[in-house]
Parts: sequence; C-alpha cells; structure tokens
Amino acid sequence: MSAPELIASYFTLAGPAVPFEEIEKEVSPHPLDDRIDAAAAAGFSGIGLSYPDLTALRRTMSFQDIRRAFDAGGLKNLELECIVDWHADGDRLATATEVKETLLACAAEIGACHIKVAADQNGETWPHTQMVDRFAALCEDAAAAGTRIVMESMPWSNVPDIKAAAQLVKDAGAANGGALFDIWHVARAGAPFEDLQAVPSETIGYIELCDALDKVTGTLKRDTIDNRRHCGEGELDVAGFVANVKATGYDGLWGVEVISEAQRNRGVGTAASLSYDAAIHYL
Repeated sequence: MSAPELIASYFTLAGPAVPFEEIEKEVSPHPLDDRIDAAAAAGFSGIGLSYPDLTALRRTMSFQDIRRAFDAGGLKNLELECIVDWHADGDRLATATEVKETLLACAAEIGACHIKVAADQNGETWPHTQMVDRFAALCEDAAAAGTRIVMESMPWSNVPDIKAAAQLVKDAGAANGGALFDIWHVARAGAPFEDLQAVPSETIGYIELCDALDKVTGTLKRDTIDNRRHCGEGELDVAGFVANVKATGYDGLWGVEVISEAQRNRGVGTAASLSYDAAIHYL
C-alpha cells in the first residue's frame, strides 16, 4: 500500500512568519519557488498558502503564475487558509467576505484541494442555526469554485473539539464540507483520540499532524505558535491518533503543521525534510 499524500501547511515552511499577528508578519520571506522546491524534494505533494501571503504574492504574480510554479516544481495540491468570522456580522463578516472572495477566486482559477476555515477565535457563542447556515453557504460557494471547505476545531473557539466540529459538518449536510482534525487542537481540547472513531469517515475533511509536550506553556495560542514539535519529538500519542483516524476509514489527504520558534529559524529545506520524514514514519 502506498503512503498517503502529505501537504506542508503554510506555516510549516513559511520561516519567520507568525500566525495571529499583524497581517504583514504572516507573510513568508521565502520565495514561493524555494518553498515549492523544498516541499517537493522532501516528498510532499503540496503546500499551503495563507491569505496574507497570497495577497503579497499577487503583487508580482498572477494566479496562473502560481499554478505554473506548482506544476514546474511537481506539486499538485494547493491548500488555502484561513477564513474566520464567516459566522459573524457587521465589519467582521465584511472582512471575512473579502478573504473568502480572494481564496475562492484563486481556487476557481487554478484549483485548490480545500480551503481551511475556523470558528470564533474569541470563543463567543453564536446560534447553532446561524453557524450551520453560514457553513453550508461557504460550502456552496466553494463548490462553485471547484473546491472544498474544511472546518478546523480549536479549543479556544466556539467549535472547540471533535464532537462540535463533526456535528456542525453533519448538520450543514454539504458534500464538499468536512471537519479538520489537527492532533494539537484535538489533544489540547482534552478529547480522547478514541472519540474520532465515532466520526463517519465522510465527515472528516482533512487531518493534520505534529507533536507537542503534554504541558502547555503560556496561553494556548502562544503554545500553538511557539512550541509545536515534529512528530515523535514530543509527548503526544501520534501513533494512537493516526490509528484512530484510520479506524474511521478515512483515506484522504494528510497535512503537517509544525509551528514553533525552532521551525521559524530553520532553513526552508531543513524545515521541509524534517517535517515530512517525521510525519511519514507514522503513516
């Protein structure tokens, strides 16, 4: 049996780009070609681009230029991230709509395997019907662009865990919508990995791997930004997580998302090879 395809998430290869900061700080200083070449050499089938990075690239490249770079480097999977506040109202929704339209335009023109979305980053409560209706609408827009929406559970959000993400996806009922389960977020939400086995495989849209220490350092957001580790370098049960995902029958794409001070200081080639080699060992 061949190994599953792996995607290097945006921040895995973005160098000193930092999430949850000002938009300029999320832009990678590494040229796109360098990221593509490093990912392909390591064994990845694709990489991710964030909205801030995509916007910066678009100052000198068209969407078609980006696709040509992927094709020339031998990568086929483009992952786009991340839409937040799609469930909100007012100015927050207006900003989310701008991000959505850019990512969907990219997907429609050159193709994308999926677009990541996340729920309320402040943990505010929103009516479940509003969340469901908005998620279904996102999926409908994505279907028109030829791509999928994957909803990532995050422990500080209003979709904090496996059960909440799976329920949202199920209630939305969109064929191109799925739940994204990242081992870091699943573990930090306190959910036993065995809970994954209750999720129908068709509800799972994407899986991401990394490792971490059992103990959180600082806030959850600082810990996820600064302290993730390569698979096998921490204390999470990566093998158990993978086994429980596979027990569902999931056979889709897998991602590697290693965000840390150490990863930001690595050269892009080293970051890619370490991330791929550590993750593929468990698959």
